[in-house]
Amino acid sequence: VQGEAGAQGPQGETGPQGPQGYSILDTLGCSQEQTIEYDGTAWVCRDANDTLQNLNCAEGEYLRIVSGAWSCSAQVNDGHDFEPNFAGQLVEWPSSSGNTGTPDAGTENVKEVFYFPYFNGRKLFYLNQDNTVGYIASSGSDERIDDMPAGLSNIVDMAVGGSSNSASGHVLALDAGGNIIAWGRNTHGQTDVPAGLNNVVQVAAGGLFSAALQADGTVVVWGDVRTDRIDSFPAALTNVKRIAAGDNHMLAINGADEVVAWGDNSGRQINVPNGLTDVAEVEAGRLHNVALKNDGTVAVWGGYVSEQYDDYIANLSDIVQIAAQADHSAALRRNGTLAFWGTQTWEFRAMPVLSSRVGKIYIGYRYASAIVEN
Repeated sequence: VQGEAGAQGPQGETGPQGPQGYSILDTLGCSQEQTIEYDGTAWVCRDANDTLQNLNCAEGEYLRIVSGAWSCSAQVNDGHDFEPNFAGQLVEWPSSSGNTGTPDAGTENVKEVFYFPYFNGRKLFYLNQDNTVGYIASSGSDERIDDMPAGLSNIVDMAVGGSSNSASGHVLALDAGGNIIAWGRNTHGQTDVPAGLNNVVQVAAGGLFSAALQADGTVVVWGDVRTDRIDSFPAALTNVKRIAAGDNHMLAINGADEVVAWGDNSGRQINVPNGLTDVAEVEAGRLHNVALKNDGTVAVWGGYVSEQYDDYIANLSDIVQIAAQADHSAALRRNGTLAFWGTQTWEFRAMPVLSSRVGKIYIGYRYASAIVEN
C-alpha cells in the first residue's frame, strides 16, 4: 500500500496520507498478510485471526501523524467538555503540505477562526488568545479586505460576510468595549456601522448585510436589509442570546432557547422545525442551518438537505460544537472526532490524524481547520 493512497478511515472516509515516498506497510510495521484499519481510535494492523496489533507502539500509545511524520503518541480525546475559550494550534486541510496535520506557522494561540464564505483559496482571519487578529490569504487578494485597520487590538469577536455572487466580502471586528470596526466591500452599506451603536456582545455578517447583538438582547441590522426583509423582526425575537447570518437570512436564539429565523426563504431556511427547543448554538450556511441542542444532538434544515443525509444527521450524538458554511456543515463530538456532511465534504473528510486534543473546528468554502492543544 503506497503512502499516497491512505488507508480506510472512520465513517468509511479516506484515511490520512503517508509521508511522501514511504510505504504505509513498512512505516506502520504491518506484514503483507495484514490489513490496515481504523478502530475508532488509532490505525491498527489486523491479521487473518482477527487480532489487532497496535503497530509497534508501546502500550497506551497510538500511531498518529505528528508534525508531518508517523509516530506513536498517547491516546487523546477520550472525552471532554467544550471550552468556548479554548486556544491552541491552528491546523488546516487540505494544506500546502498535504493532509499531514502540519500546523500553520505563527498560529500557536488561536481561539477563533473566521473563513470567507466563497473563496476557493485560503482566506481567513483568526483571533488569538491575547485578542490580537491574524490574517491568512494564500491565494488572490482584495485590497478592501487585506487593508486591515491599523491599531486593531483587544478584539473579542469577529464576523466575515460575502455573497455567493461576489468574489469579495466584508469584515466586522468587535472590541472589548462593545464597539464595532468594519472594513471590506461596502456596495450596500454593510460596513457603515450605525452611529451610536455600542454595548455590542456579538456580531454576524451575511452576504451584503451586517448584524449586531446588544447586551440588552436586541438585534441591530444594516446594509442590504430590505431586499429580503432582514429588517422585519419576528415577534419572537426577544431576549436574544445568540445570532447567526446566512447569505440572505438571519437566525437567533431567544430567551426561551428557541430558534427564530427570518429573511429569504428560497431554500426553506427560515422554516424552523416544529418542536425545536433547548437550543444552545446555531450556525447558518447559504441556504441551510444547523442547531445544536443542549443534549448534544443536532437539527438541520434548509434547501440543500436531502434524504441522503437524514440517517447520518439523526445518528449524530454527543456533539459539542457545530459549523456551517456555504452548502456544507461539520460537527465536533465530545471524543474529539469530526463529522462532515453536505457538498464538497470530500475535501474535508481527507483530514489528517490529529495527534492532539481537538478543541474547536471550522469550515470554509474549500478548507477545514481545527484548533488543537499545543
